Amino acid sequence: RFSLLMSIFEGIRRSRTLSMFDPRTGGVAQTPRKTKRNGVKNLKRAQATPEFHPYRHFFMNRSGYLHFITFHLKLALSIHKKMAKISKVKIIYIFTLLGIVFWIAAIILAPYLKSLSSPINKIIYYSFSKICHQAESRCFYIFGNQMAVCSRCLGIYIGFLAGTFYYPVKRGFSTLSLPKRKTFYLATVPIGIDTIGNFFFLWNTAGWLRLILGFIWGIVLPFYFITGIADFILNLSFINKKQ
Repeated sequence: RFSLLMSIFEGIRRSRTLSMFDPRTGGVAQTPRKTKRNGVKNLKRAQATPEFHPYRHFFMNRSGYLHFITFHLKLALSIHKKMAKISKVKIIYIFTLLGIVFWIAAIILAPYLKSLSSPINKIIYYSFSKICHQAESRCFYIFGNQMAVCSRCLGIYIGFLAGTFYYPVKRGFSTLSLPKRKTFYLATVPIGIDTIGNFFFLWNTAGWLRLILGFIWGIVLPFYFITGIADFILNLSFINKKQ
């Protein structure tokens, strides 16, 4: 209720600063402005016509008053819906950022706990074994032990983290749109070719190159993940309200 009230005041403030409402017609009366092309005509017209005040006909014209209230209510509701949409996208973004940070921390924590002979490392290694082959020849080593995922998967997760940080700079929270297909193809084709070549034993890519290719592909993934989750939740809330 408080946010809706603030939206109403914001709508009235914007409408008064940008234009003036004409209750006689139910529309917006633009203030004459001086331009290079027809500045003299606008000035003469403004001097000949008395300045219109938006509250002059409140009590003289009841229909004009109703038009005025309807206009500002519609403007306030549109601002309120946009603010609610932005807040939901921000919440999804924050949870995504916290999730990927926790995910990468677990990958680094597994070899550290193994160096301390902690039994928790077995749980972490087993959890990541369901999504990664964890081949010793394709993993980086820290703390004297291999990491919980291979170099390619590690690059994807680090790239996902970098893309999540870059998301509000590039996309913002007010609009939901997917990247261009060209961007997705440019990021996917290199890692796809490398994966197929290694799968059929055509070549054996070095770990650092696997990391770079995974990083490039991981950068674009948050723009699909956050957009898809936000669009799904917004559509779900719209369906529930409609029912």
